[in-house]
Amino acid sequence: MAAISLKQFVEAGVHFGHQTRRWNPKMEKFIYGSKHGIHIIDLRQTLHHLKKAYEYTRAISEEGKTVLFVGTKDQAKTIIQEEAERSGSFFITDRWLGGLLTNFETVRQSVAKIKQYEEMAGPDGNYEGILKKEALRIERKRQKLEMSLGGVKDMRDLPSAIFLVDCKKEHIAVKEARKLSIPIIAIVDTNCDPDGIAMPIPGNDDAPRAIRLFANVISTAILEGKAIREQRIQELQANQPESDTKPEKAYAADTPAEFVKDEKETEKASGKGKGASFSVSSKKSEQKSSSTEDSKPAHESTKTTATPVKEEAQKVTPTTESTTENLSEKSETQSEEKAMGNSTKITASLVKELREITGVGMMECKKALVETNGDIEAAKEHLRKTGQAKALKKSSRETKEGGIGMFITEDKKSGGLIKLACETDFVAQNETFQSLLSQLAQQANANGSDNFLEQTSVGGGESIQEVLHRAVAELGENVQFVDAKQMSTESGVVGGYVHTNGKVGVLLRLDTDGEGDISALTALAKDIAMHIAATQAEAVREDEIDPAVIEKEKEIFTSQARESGKPDNIIEKMIEGRMKKFIKEVCVLTQPFVKNPDQTIDALLKEKGKELGVAITLNAFAKFQF
Repeated sequence: MAAISLKQFVEAGVHFGHQTRRWNPKMEKFIYGSKHGIHIIDLRQTLHHLKKAYEYTRAISEEGKTVLFVGTKDQAKTIIQEEAERSGSFFITDRWLGGLLTNFETVRQSVAKIKQYEEMAGPDGNYEGILKKEALRIERKRQKLEMSLGGVKDMRDLPSAIFLVDCKKEHIAVKEARKLSIPIIAIVDTNCDPDGIAMPIPGNDDAPRAIRLFANVISTAILEGKAIREQRIQELQANQPESDTKPEKAYAADTPAEFVKDEKETEKASGKGKGASFSVSSKKSEQKSSSTEDSKPAHESTKTTATPVKEEAQKVTPTTESTTENLSEKSETQSEEKAMGNSTKITASLVKELREITGVGMMECKKALVETNGDIEAAKEHLRKTGQAKALKKSSRETKEGGIGMFITEDKKSGGLIKLACETDFVAQNETFQSLLSQLAQQANANGSDNFLEQTSVGGGESIQEVLHRAVAELGENVQFVDAKQMSTESGVVGGYVHTNGKVGVLLRLDTDGEGDISALTALAKDIAMHIAATQAEAVREDEIDPAVIEKEKEIFTSQARESGKPDNIIEKMIEGRMKKFIKEVCVLTQPFVKNPDQTIDALLKEKGKELGVAITLNAFAKFQF
């Protein structure tokens, strides 16, 4: 990054925040002070965070990743577009379309229309062969789409990072990026919330000179990263032998440790040590690569030479293991190949290629290739049969949505509650996902929650983990088991409630000292479960509250009470009173019943017990919520 002084920040007005009455308390750590009712930003912190953002942006640019520039306020539009175009990045300057990231596939359809309209317009924009009225209508549509999506019409995939101006104005973009775990680099003014911003840059987000200064630094970082990347690719191409040999050194950063003989060469290729972030193997490795080339299968030799530059440009952290473990794993694999009678040599690049396509672990890929004699298509089919490919490929995706499932036996003596997470609410409402919830809730009821994923599914010989793998393959999204609960009673009922949207569910147990009316007890259990779902219940009784929760609340109340400046004896009484109120609010039995606030849950149980002629006790509940 070019040297930027605090003087430049001052000249650009970076230090001016908003009026003190319009600040966000979370920005306090970035504020130096105030003058004439205006907050002054600590420029030393601005410089520090700008350097971090610059280094991060350059690093991802070196890896060939993209950055989306966002700035829709009038002061930022022109600047953001200019800097994005200068660095060859994507940009949004008109307005942020809701779902631009979270519904990217649909947005791509609109982008396709832009290109379709451009083809219809022709190189001169005359719409030859189209009636004038129709051409005008199409042109208006094209201009409207171009204004909203022109800056991202060439964006084929989600960006790796977002640089935006004014995260308060662009709050929808922030929410979508956070939901998809896309890092955000943002200029945060004193009225902004820095939470959720991966790279906050404290500064004035209203002054055009300040915006240009920040945007220029980010675009320069992208250009520098691209230049370094191009240089490295050229170096790799220059070092590549002219003969048709496998560029194993180009894969040094990606090659699994099992196939790396020299541990030092692996460390050099992975970027450990100075100046080795994109280094290649030693001469010894090159000679070895050349000597082994003749024994390679013909189909692999063709495939590896087809796209060497693209593969070489990738930068992936390699698996690092000790030499002893590498040799032992290799000997095991060789024995497996021999036992299976496999005559085809399974090479590192072949395993790597299958792993990138499917996302399955290295050893599983190698076993699949051994069984299919090195045929990648057959190996892919082999992995799909067990659902491993899709399940593991999607296992790293973030799951913020999901659903709650519940199963209760007909006699109301036992029940199970299950919580499953997925990527989108659309899949959470899917019939297949709902059926899976019902199946696993029955599983929880039958076998409990201990070692749930390793349990053999009810009515089948496969594990729950395998059931989830099949669901991922069918639904096309990551599905994760979160939690399960089982309850049973000998005298009484197990009941519950799951809200219609499936985002909150409660399972509870009502015990009785005799046989009561099952239908009446079930209705009561449902009412209490609905009450728990609507409140912040922590436990049934005071002695069941987590001591850590009580201690934390006590610390908060103590801090608040001491700020009042009252005497210690008064403060103790204040803390005692607040703690009693807190316990009353989080214990189910002492909470006012939501259907009748004049009656507590404890009073409701006693009243219903008299009506039914039995003593009713609420002894346990479980609440799952998204």
